Amino acid sequence: MFWETFVSLCTVKGISPNGACAELGLSNATATKWKNGATPRNNTLKKVADYFGVSVDYLLGNVPLDLQRFAEKEKEPTVTVDPKLLSLIDSMSAEELADLERYAEFILSRKKGD
Repeated sequence: MFWETFVSLCTVKGISPNGACAELGLSNATATKWKNGATPRNNTLKKVADYFGVSVDYLLGNVPLDLQRFAEKEKEPTVTVDPKLLSLIDSMSAEELADLERYAEFILSRKKGD
């Protein structure tokens, strides 16, 4: 089960299983072992799950994943939010968050008007 899931995720990401292993710092022999039915150890499962942005449970076939949504997510640019901004947002009241949302919408609408 793991191998089929791994190959599907590689296909969606546009990388070969050996290429994914290389990016993860694993050997080509690792991919061969998985293909022959071996399941990665816990720390490797976590590494693979993080690489693809899925859960370990998904990798092991315990929960389904919408591959169409996963593929669309892969195409989206990665956005990094400044931790200071996240901390500020986390400390805001519901009213302050509503104000922030309105202000953000205002900024975006102004940008679209250019």
